[in-house]
Amino acid sequence: MVPLGDISLDSSDYDEVKFIKASFVFRSALDKESGRIGSNASGSLVMTVRNEGDDCEAFPLTARQDEWLAGRRADVDIDAYYDGLAELGYGYIGPFRGLASLQRRLGSAKGKIGHELESQEDLENHPLLFHPAMLDTSIHALF
Repeated sequence: MVPLGDISLDSSDYDEVKFIKASFVFRSALDKESGRIGSNASGSLVMTVRNEGDDCEAFPLTARQDEWLAGRRADVDIDAYYDGLAELGYGYIGPFRGLASLQRRLGSAKGKIGHELESQEDLENHPLLFHPAMLDTSIHALF
């Protein structure tokens, strides 16, 4: 039996910056008769873990690669982006509407996720290392 989805996670540190990479593949039946399974989507998501005040412009590409991509990415209006998703039936609100910035081009997206706790009480009431909203927001740039 072929699994319909695979996800692998890898965590690494590079130059004092923490990266988490998730690779995925999703499959489904190609047709009813043959029972053959085909790949529908696959990709990788790399999250850079930063603290407030860190240089958030660093990116896990070489300077040359990032410079080449930067001139070819289009800035996305975040409010218009989420309004468009709402028209498609996605109801992202509150912490699940977490993109702070987004740049896209064919085959490449770069964004910043901003989730802030308002008080120490918030931290005590929500002790998760990664809030589900942050994980959900990390794939919004792919839509």
